[in-house]
Amino acid sequence: MNRSHTRRLAAWLAALTLSSTLIACGGASDGGTDTTAAPAVTTAAPAGTTVPEETKLTANIPEGTNFGGYVFNIANGFHNATKYTTNAIAPTEATGDVLNDAIYKRTVTVEEKLGIDIVDLDITQAKAKTFLQAADTSFDLMTVDLAGTRGFFNENLVLDFNEMPNIDLSMPWWDQNAQEKLSIDGKLWYALSDFLITHLDNSRGLYFNKQLFTDLQLEDPYQLVRDGKWTLDKLREMGLQAVSDLDGNQVMNEYDRYGMTAFANPGQLYEAFLTASESEIMQQGSNGIPYFYCYEDRFLDVAEKLLAVFNTDDFTYYPPKDSITTFMENRSLFLTWTLYAATQLRAMDTDFGILPLPKYDENQADYWCVCPQPHTLMIPLHVDQERTGTILEAMAYYSSPYYNGEESVTYAYFEKAVKGKTTRDAESLEMLDIIKNSISYLIKLDDSAMTNAISTAFKNGQNQFSTIIAKTKKAADKTLENVYASMGVTVD
Repeated sequence: MNRSHTRRLAAWLAALTLSSTLIACGGASDGGTDTTAAPAVTTAAPAGTTVPEETKLTANIPEGTNFGGYVFNIANGFHNATKYTTNAIAPTEATGDVLNDAIYKRTVTVEEKLGIDIVDLDITQAKAKTFLQAADTSFDLMTVDLAGTRGFFNENLVLDFNEMPNIDLSMPWWDQNAQEKLSIDGKLWYALSDFLITHLDNSRGLYFNKQLFTDLQLEDPYQLVRDGKWTLDKLREMGLQAVSDLDGNQVMNEYDRYGMTAFANPGQLYEAFLTASESEIMQQGSNGIPYFYCYEDRFLDVAEKLLAVFNTDDFTYYPPKDSITTFMENRSLFLTWTLYAATQLRAMDTDFGILPLPKYDENQADYWCVCPQPHTLMIPLHVDQERTGTILEAMAYYSSPYYNGEESVTYAYFEKAVKGKTTRDAESLEMLDIIKNSISYLIKLDDSAMTNAISTAFKNGQNQFSTIIAKTKKAADKTLENVYASMGVTVD
């Protein structure tokens, strides 16, 4: 029996077992959803470079490790999502698509080196939770979006990555920013690695129109990034030069040109630029316990400036239909969107480039690009920890540039993102490398009225942040206190 047939049979048998468990539990409903400051850490080899053989990092996987054909089942919570370049974790065959084939090659490599069969199951995270609550042991790993993670570790259904044997979280194929940002009181219930690409797809980047940059004789944005001078003020300065009443009717409308276009929901734009400015509503504390950063004076200063930048002088346009189309029609200099959008922009006639989101000012050391809702890795309690740790380490390592450089899953994703209609943009590859190492993650612990009110104020362009915080602080603190109590976390 060939490998593809084996995988399909294993997936069918595993799904059958899971379905039987669900029926025995009374047929719980799905309920799954596809919703959407630490110093930066460089975690990937620079694009276009070859790492000298003697300095290459390798995973510590004993030679000859063989798990005797073990079927490693993954409950893939984003199997049917539509916001990713690919949902495949274990493709059944090579197709000629650069990313699919890199993932396929990675999967085959891990399977052959460890003597396993990796099976990608179409199991939503809601169903996965139901199975675990029923003590089902049919899968070894889950992908769970960031907002859904709390429902698993609050019920003690998953393992702490920090306690897993055979995983070296200090290695660059494990996302260092995620570990520092998302750990809670020394526990890491969910992790990200080069094994998945959803955190890349979901990250916010800034696209720019190369032809407009040439026509307006603007500075080289790539060099500004390299020099640490790519800032919020520079973004506004350049964008304002692009604003033009193209139809000459003295009214700015859908036929005119703007500095930037972005998400239809302005709250997503401000969410991205708060992170880029190191001013998220909630941040990781020095004691390892997240806290409300929005109480700081700097948060209020940043929020006020963001409103001034994006909500005045026709700088930003939120079209009623599609911001990507507005950008592709050369009616905005910049586009703030996910990296996933690059696959759509490949049809654009005009060349475009990709940049990290700008820093707040030159005093800020690092660039940050928010990834608000990636799918993370979570490990069920019941697994063989030695075996699972080895497999997860191998999956991460054999996906990374440290194993096979520009043939890796990471760079296959980069190439698919930036290879336009005519030429490959090597400089955007460089920028994507910076973005990858600058990804920051939102802490999904706070569901208070304060956070929602702050987001609404941004959407409406209203500088009411001080008033909102004063009115809602007591309730927000109580909400967070209850969350920590449910987790057994003691805040000093």
